[in-house]
Amino acid sequence: MTSHLKGVFDVDNIALMMKAENNLCIDKHKENWKVKIRISRMWNAINSKNNDIISLDMILIDEQNNAIHAIIRNNIAKKFKPLLQEGKLYELCYFQVVDGNALYRPVGNDFKIMFTLKTSIKEIKETDVDIPHHKFEFVDYNKIHERVNKHVQLSDIIANVIGVGPIEHPCIKGSNVSMRNINVMTIEGTEIKLTLWGSITNQVEESFFTENQGPFIIIATCLTVKTFRG
Repeated sequence: MTSHLKGVFDVDNIALMMKAENNLCIDKHKENWKVKIRISRMWNAINSKNNDIISLDMILIDEQNNAIHAIIRNNIAKKFKPLLQEGKLYELCYFQVVDGNALYRPVGNDFKIMFTLKTSIKEIKETDVDIPHHKFEFVDYNKIHERVNKHVQLSDIIANVIGVGPIEHPCIKGSNVSMRNINVMTIEGTEIKLTLWGSITNQVEESFFTENQGPFIIIATCLTVKTFRG
């Protein structure tokens, strides 16, 4: 079942209304927002051409189980990175709300949060607020098919692993890269191939699937959907 995030991302009882829902525009010059969130995921956004870090990116979840993409530009990331830990709860204040990415959106939200030099962040206790650790927007095979070669929205899937290939090292644009293919079966019974790239290939061990009895369920997030040649 397809689950798109719509509605509101609550900010201290002030709703940031989604454009797609009600055609309202928020005040993008306002920075005095305040929200309690959990950092569900955190990663470095890398420039694929030169491997430079562009920004520190996060998926934040609020008390209403809504998710939003947040970024910290690399020029100020050093100020905040020591204060942040994936999975922890925080009170976040003074940030900008801007339009979401035109392409490769990790969650189905029209907006994203951008940290500024004025942004403040304070860790809070687990007993202070009830926020889940993860939020997924699983898509079915029909939605996967609709997104072939369309990279506005990245996709999350849950599937049964039916085959794991070895790590390969093809030469792409003059450089050898790590790659591993995994064959999975969707809940609709359709077989598809997941291709892992770079260091993430080591997160899946071939021996685990040969030495243990299944079934093996995999959750894969932020996927692009492409067709193979031939």
